[in-house]
Amino acid sequence: MDVLTFRTAGLGDQTYLLVHEGQGVLVDPQRDIDRFLDAAAEQDVQLRFVLDTHLHNDYVSGAEQAANTTGAQLVLPAAAAPAYPSTPAFHLEDIPGGALTIRPIHTPGHTPEHTSYLVLVDGEPAALFSGGSLLVASAGRPDLLGPERARTMATLQHQSLHRLAGLPDSLGLYPTHGQGSFCTASGAGRLTSTIGQERRENPLLAIPTAEQFVDQLLGSAMPIPAFYRFMGPANVLGVPAMPDGDLPELSVDDIATQPEGTQVVDVRPRAEQAAGILPGRWRSRSPPTSAAGPAGWSRGAHRSCSSPMPTRTSPSRSPSSPRSAWTPSSGSSAASRPTGPASGSSWWASTGSAS
Repeated sequence: MDVLTFRTAGLGDQTYLLVHEGQGVLVDPQRDIDRFLDAAAEQDVQLRFVLDTHLHNDYVSGAEQAANTTGAQLVLPAAAAPAYPSTPAFHLEDIPGGALTIRPIHTPGHTPEHTSYLVLVDGEPAALFSGGSLLVASAGRPDLLGPERARTMATLQHQSLHRLAGLPDSLGLYPTHGQGSFCTASGAGRLTSTIGQERRENPLLAIPTAEQFVDQLLGSAMPIPAFYRFMGPANVLGVPAMPDGDLPELSVDDIATQPEGTQVVDVRPRAEQAAGILPGRWRSRSPPTSAAGPAGWSRGAHRSCSSPMPTRTSPSRSPSSPRSAWTPSSGSSAASRPTGPASGSSWWASTGSAS
């Protein structure tokens, strides 16, 4: 088994591709899915599952489109109730897939529906994808739904962190949010970890009471980017695939013909900006790969804008990349909901009670 990490530094997020014997599990993909599917094709990996841990607030998910494109089984938390077909993930009800089994673990706190996924390989725990729940040296912030629900959500997050901390010490931990993300409650550290290392070193797990945990989590809250309020609804309703083709390269003359009031956001590399600037433009100081996020935040939604930047070509794709259409028959109906795992001595190995 191998886990590939795709880091999006501008958002402080990671997408993961778990690979085992030619089968793949894609976790929390962003909308630009080509980079994930190309990586899978390069390794001759057939996607078996596409998982979203929660309704993301910081980006538009590419999970639906990745599943539609590859024929993989799309899995979302049951309580997410999206407006498009998916397999609902219920607490501790296994979703079988041959040698790979997905075991959902309800971990509310970052969002109410938040679900972590324990992936079992040949029946043994192999990796935990914790989304915005247990992070490296931190936890997902609980206040994104507003101050009125923040204490309740933080209390749930306390319970969820300790639920995950009960998993085996050696289990690999792969959170989606990390350093630089506004979805973290505090400065997250490394990208990945293990359950044992977090139990020993995560300061939030050392807080003695739930009340103290809640106070600390809410006492260090960062600002919430304005665009976040548009992401959740988009991820509930679904979005079309990203358009094909190259981004146009705008000249000074092109910008001069834009309608009056158009805001110009310059997201070119810093070296090109230093060689010549456009009067009155907004300049992003972020690296070129991450400029769109901060630039969009600073200008707000539903504003007319133009972005001068170099032409970007789409990455090449292997002709052998599997791209069959996904259909509801892959397990989206309630009637096909899988049964729970066999009972065992540990809570994560038994059906347990729904949370």
